Amino acid sequence: MSRRRRAQGAPNASGFGPSPSRRAQIGWRGTALLAAAVAPLYGAHLLFGANQPMAAQALTALCGLILIVGLTVPRLRQALPELKGLWPVAGLFGLVLAVAAVTLGAGPPGAAHPIWEWAGLPPAISVNRSATLLAMSQLLGLAALFVFGALTASQRAWGVRFATVILLGGVLWAAIAVIMFLSGAQIGSWGRLGGGLLSSNSAATMLGILTVLATGWLLQALRESRELAGPDRVSRISFAVAPLALLVFALILTGSRMGTLATLAGVLILGVWQAFAEPGRSWRTLGIAAGVTLIAAVVVGLGNDLVLRRVAALDQDVDVRSVIFAVHWRAFLDAPLWGSGLGSFTDVNSYLMSAETYEELWSIRATHNVYLQWLQEAGLIGSAPMFALIGLVIMAAALRAGTLSRGSWALRALVAANVVVLVHGLTDFALQVPSIAAMWALLLGVQFGFGQVRGRG
Repeated sequence: MSRRRRAQGAPNASGFGPSPSRRAQIGWRGTALLAAAVAPLYGAHLLFGANQPMAAQALTALCGLILIVGLTVPRLRQALPELKGLWPVAGLFGLVLAVAAVTLGAGPPGAAHPIWEWAGLPPAISVNRSATLLAMSQLLGLAALFVFGALTASQRAWGVRFATVILLGGVLWAAIAVIMFLSGAQIGSWGRLGGGLLSSNSAATMLGILTVLATGWLLQALRESRELAGPDRVSRISFAVAPLALLVFALILTGSRMGTLATLAGVLILGVWQAFAEPGRSWRTLGIAAGVTLIAAVVVGLGNDLVLRRVAALDQDVDVRSVIFAVHWRAFLDAPLWGSGLGSFTDVNSYLMSAETYEELWSIRATHNVYLQWLQEAGLIGSAPMFALIGLVIMAAALRAGTLSRGSWALRALVAANVVVLVHGLTDFALQVPSIAAMWALLLGVQFGFGQVRGRG
């Protein structure tokens, strides 16, 4: 096949190539469906992450509506019985909800929180029944998005297109965030880019996810363009470099130290994985990935005064988080099995506040460690199935990435993007932001269902 013919007619695994067969498989209606599912989540980012109870419930209802609309598409309904591993995931999720439901009552002897006896009210394990009910409903909304993502991405071509739509939607959100920041129209975040989320660190988590996806897109563009003529190759690579450059620029403006490190870890893991996955173990790809990571680290570490100032304040922030972690670790030890109830953080935080810890605790709404917060709220009995569920989804997706002949770059990028969430979750609370939790649930669903239905895409 000549270079000219390859450039004009070869299938493009990114989903944006000129392959007519792939357009026929997805079409503009399919792409519109994917965009319609993603747009509200980025809109919620700009509206403070839906980080108020009423807004969070509205987002939950919208998640359910997205799944209902998706199930009107015959192709998605037909994929449901073909998804492998869905029942174990559903069982673990059901167990999480069952444990949360138990905490609404007194539970086993001695499990009820003493505050109910002090108040003279019927006992319960949860400190706040209403908050637990709201958290349970939000989990159902996340489950709806997960199922929608799994069904939609069950055919490989649709999975690749969905990953691309998520990436391009994120690029648009990042562009709006940069414009808001540079024009002074941003609310909150105090001199750092927040993207409408009111927390620059939360924005860094989302930008880190998108940066890993954009890196995967760039590595695929480098691979696809090897046999193209010079100008065509430059054009193809430039189309992939531009989104990555914007996302890295926005990430730098967040000034997030751990968010940046988590992103670099995700990018490096993706680069190594891509190098080993390619035929002949293309160490050139690994070299490019390592070089890009090194350059990004130098730029962020040495060329950005905002990050340097944040590094200088590291000791102070470590002291604050140490107090938060110590107080809420003690709260977990007080009820290690059942926890204090989903959604009860604010109540427990106020309950445990003292004169010595007031300065560190009075303004926070999350533990700044997603694992500790789950342990405190759900206990070991409720946290274990949730952690197992997430691990099962990621492991299944990682194993499937090695079985796909085409489009595997998107699945590898999606799996590597989890690193950003899991690492940054050690020191921050992005997953307590409803819109980010919804986005990750969708991404987990996409990677779980990616390419499971064969022979039709």
